[in-house]
Parts: sequence; structure tokens; C-alpha cells
Amino acid sequence: GTFSKTVTNPSCARKTPISRKIKKGAPVRHIQELLGHESLETTQLYTRVEISDLKKVIEVLTRDGEVEFESYLHDYVKELQLHRYSRGYQDGAQRVLTLFFSHLREKGVEDIRSVTEEHLASFLRFLQQRQTKYGRPMALWTQSHYISMLRRLFAFLDKRSVILRNPAEHIRAPKAK
Repeated sequence: GTFSKTVTNPSCARKTPISRKIKKGAPVRHIQELLGHESLETTQLYTRVEISDLKKVIEVLTRDGEVEFESYLHDYVKELQLHRYSRGYQDGAQRVLTLFFSHLREKGVEDIRSVTEEHLASFLRFLQQRQTKYGRPMALWTQSHYISMLRRLFAFLDKRSVILRNPAEHIRAPKAK
């Protein structure tokens, strides 16, 4: 027969749900208050480091620039799929962001975390000078759409704590005069 391990230790029964809350992002200080611990060190006993989490951290820290851009793009498109964005929107985001990453590389930027407002402004100037396949300037609506996609990407990266500061937070899309 199969032996089933049950939790009989009250400390384990308490640690497991608390460890899950911490893993999901609950601040340790809040957990400290909730549990009534005087010392933060006591609360930190509830934080377990899992091998899969360490592997993710190591993967992020050892990515090179080219892999990093594409990896974040892949993660972002998966997020769009999860939220049921249309296939057309996903493809558009992939095209726009690939163009943006190419622009960043031309400017010598290899790490998504080092993108600044100036890099975004430079991309906007690039879009303003870019011509369509018919030889006309890119429409303002299209430029606005591209900037909107950048804002969403950086909000996604910010939410996941990939970047310390969102460079797209205050960038404004062009408007007709």
C-alpha cells in the first residue's frame, strides 16, 4: 500500500499557508504583524526558498541582452494570450516590440532594465520619420498605437518587478494639431 504522510505538527500546519502567502508576494512585515511575532527573524523562518524559484532567479541574472529581449517578449505575448487578447493584437504587439528592441540595440541598449524615457522618445522620433510601404509618413494613430503597446509592455515588466522604474509611465503619444 501507499503510505500517506499527514501533518500532525501544529507548527507545520501554520507554516505552510503562511509560506504560500509570502511566496505570492505578501510583505513579510505584514505577516509578522499577523502572526504577532516581535522579531522579524522569527517570521523569516516561514520563508522557504524553493529550488525552482532559485533557478528562475539565476536564469534572469545570467541572460544576455539578446535573449533577454526575446524572452520578455515571449512572456508578454503569453500574458496577452492568458488575458484572451486577439491573435491579431498579439501579432501586432510582437511586430511593434521586435521593432522597438531592434531600435534599442542600434542605440547600444542590451538590457531592458536600462531603458530610459530618452530611449522611448528616441523611438517616437524614429516612428515620426518612418515611412509606410506606400512612402507616406506613419499615421499619428499608428504611432499612438505603438506607444500604447510600449506602455503596456513596461507596465507588465513593472508589475513583475523586472524593472525598478517604468520609463513609459509618463510618455505621451503624438496627437493631431
